[in-house]
Amino acid sequence: MTTSSLSPTQTASRTLDYAAPGACVGDARRIKGLDVLRGIAAASVVVYHYTSNYDRVYHHTSPPAFSFHYGALGVQLFFLISGFVIFMTLERTRHSVDFVRSRFSRLFPAYWAAVLLTFVILHLAHLPGRTPSVGRAVANLSMIQGLFDIGPVDGVYWTLQVELCFYTIMLLLFASRQLKYAEGWLLGLVGLRLAQIYLHLIPGNSHFLETHAHIARAANVIQQVFILEFAYAFLMGIALYKIWRNGHRPAYLALLAICLLYTYFYGPLDDFLFTLGFVALIYAGSQGYLRFLEFGPLLFLGAISYTLYLTHQNIGYVIIRWAEQRHWNTNLAIGAAMIVALAIASFLTFAVERPALRLLRGKRPTRDVAKAP
Repeated sequence: MTTSSLSPTQTASRTLDYAAPGACVGDARRIKGLDVLRGIAAASVVVYHYTSNYDRVYHHTSPPAFSFHYGALGVQLFFLISGFVIFMTLERTRHSVDFVRSRFSRLFPAYWAAVLLTFVILHLAHLPGRTPSVGRAVANLSMIQGLFDIGPVDGVYWTLQVELCFYTIMLLLFASRQLKYAEGWLLGLVGLRLAQIYLHLIPGNSHFLETHAHIARAANVIQQVFILEFAYAFLMGIALYKIWRNGHRPAYLALLAICLLYTYFYGPLDDFLFTLGFVALIYAGSQGYLRFLEFGPLLFLGAISYTLYLTHQNIGYVIIRWAEQRHWNTNLAIGAAMIVALAIASFLTFAVERPALRLLRGKRPTRDVAKAP
């Protein structure tokens, strides 16, 4: 999945231990409803890739039982949750280095393992159009390869760069003691995005950028670094956290309304409706209204959602293509890919991700609140 395949508002998980609503921050309790939503978001992206997107890229030998184009919007749900949990993380962080260590240990070990595994499998399977060079794989280890126009080893990695840029912005606000003004800064980024949209609508501007490649390149880097396309989603997540923490204050509701209006006027109607639904789900999950979903399989899916997101796409395509070339039923091929994806994600979660957390933090992780999509 690439940014070009999504609209501006179509925008992977995290383990939460927080205070219950109305409790002091030190009274840590897990918001299991958000774990469930994370697992559902990851599963929706997997189903999207194995049905709609695979058919678009390689064509299934026969139509699958169903196709789930809207599953791509699971990424947007991840960004909303990330705004919620990263703000909570920073409110409980004493030093910048603690946040950096927390994010590094959560993101990079599992990510590096996913890059290596996907690189090896793609070279063994020779998936058409998706076999990366060694140089590309090495560049991907930085997680910001998109800033240098280097393609990803797996298409889903673009969202990790978005998350990393968001983390950096929030860290800078924390280090400069501007965290209490985070909503204002992010609202400013939403305003810059609107200005960017209007500038592109002015006659002649598009032609100007086409003929001045260096200016277009700089504008693209600025857009990526300052997450202009997705600032609204992170801002809504922060507003939802503030509502959970401090109650239904008019300022927080106004922020949600502004961002929802943004999605209504500058994206497809479907995006607006899904955004509205995601806001309702995160609110319900944080308030404890999704307890009926808090059971083993969905919680386990939430626990492995990060590694599932990292490894499912191209490896799954290899499985589906191999199976369909041997005349397997399309639905059976998709099912096999899902089983393999879940197995790989489970292995990486318990063999790489969690041991790395214990090793790099020097203790069992109990207070961390987020990991990348």
